Amino acid sequence: MKWLKALRVGHPRICLFGRSFSAPRTSTHILCPQSIRIHHLHSTTTRHFHLHPTLNAVRGILFTPKSIPTSARRMIPMADSIQVGNVEIVAVLDMIPPPRDPTIFIRDHPREAWAPYEDEVLENGLLQLYYGSFFVRSQGKIILVDTGMGPGPHAHLENRTGDLIGQMRAKGVAAEDVDIVIHTHLHPDHVGWNVDSSGDTDKPYFPGAQYLGPRKDWEHFMQPDVLPEASHISENVIPLNDLGLIEFIDDGHNVTDEITTLETPGHTPGHQVILISSQGEKAAIIGDLIHNPVQIYEPDWCAFVDTSPEDTRRSRKAFMDRAEREEMLVAAGHFHPDRHVGRFARLEGRRYWQAV
Repeated sequence: MKWLKALRVGHPRICLFGRSFSAPRTSTHILCPQSIRIHHLHSTTTRHFHLHPTLNAVRGILFTPKSIPTSARRMIPMADSIQVGNVEIVAVLDMIPPPRDPTIFIRDHPREAWAPYEDEVLENGLLQLYYGSFFVRSQGKIILVDTGMGPGPHAHLENRTGDLIGQMRAKGVAAEDVDIVIHTHLHPDHVGWNVDSSGDTDKPYFPGAQYLGPRKDWEHFMQPDVLPEASHISENVIPLNDLGLIEFIDDGHNVTDEITTLETPGHTPGHQVILISSQGEKAAIIGDLIHNPVQIYEPDWCAFVDTSPEDTRRSRKAFMDRAEREEMLVAAGHFHPDRHVGRFARLEGRRYWQAV
């Protein structure tokens, strides 16, 4: 597929997928395939661009493996804040861990199998994850989805430190402002800012929040043969339970009228996606259902930390089918911050990631 510089934008806002996102006032090139028909509407204050591919009626800018060089991808304006109906989703980055050999994280596939996707999904030949979270404003409440790796320093991560609360504060939200903390699952990099143990007594980092976690994860990690190897549960979940601050929830839990949970087991027994539906628009915060875009192209590829790879594959495929069918906006916290919000799309029978 040939790619071309489709638009030169000198206006402060760009409309993608029917929404306006802030963009730099300086001119920016947006790349799109020649198969896309481009129409634009002009007003005196804002220029909106509506991009309509000819295949499968997919809306937006379509990215494919090896289609866009890294230097060009950096030119595409991305948004830290996304509006979904009346709900606002804001991205915050806790920490960037050290990169790793991709065959250590996804072990059943040799290095050569990554070759078709390498330019798109690896950084300098290595798998780079990001420990990102999202907070959501819904019906007057601030809901934090996952609490990152925690302050650290973390010896097993080259003594790197987290900055979730600092990043939230920079975006106008103090720890005291959070009403609800919900966990997609109970792994160390998703519960790290739960409990402050630096003083004489344990206390929550988010003192005004009701914490929510998957019941099946709690039951799994509390098993006598599992808990000794799960120090993060002893440090960041059990103290909340002892303080009466965490509720363990099941599939289909209503967080607000606009936010519900969807059980997607496999990575952990109770892993859940956070679904958002408001004013006819839909989105999902997917936790570790997908760690890296390569798993969109190869949905059978599983991380070594998955509790049940078979369940992971089934959950991942079912969710991607639904998200594509319902045109959901998808937020993936482990993706690169420039490309962690997007949609699934198909071209010539293959599914791709459309970053927005």
